[in-house]
Amino acid sequence: MLGQARLETLVFLVSELDRSIAFYRDVLGLAVERIDSHDGPIATAQAGAVSLVFIPQPARTGDSPIPVFSVDDGIDDCLDALVSKGV
Repeated sequence: MLGQARLETLVFLVSELDRSIAFYRDVLGLAVERIDSHDGPIATAQAGAVSLVFIPQPARTGDSPIPVFSVDDGIDDCLDALVSKGV
């Protein structure tokens, strides 16, 4: 079930979007794109096969990054399998 899950995205909650963009672009060398979303500006980058998403939002230590996994069978199949095991 989750043994085949792949890390697809890391979501970072950042206090200063422009500062984070500058760090990931200028220091780490990633191509960072600023996007105006329906909830305000965010930024995205690609680190190998993993997408990075930067959302300006206050966070406590441990709140970020948020990993997002891909499962081949889909979340509904995973949910059904967990329910059948009493979870």
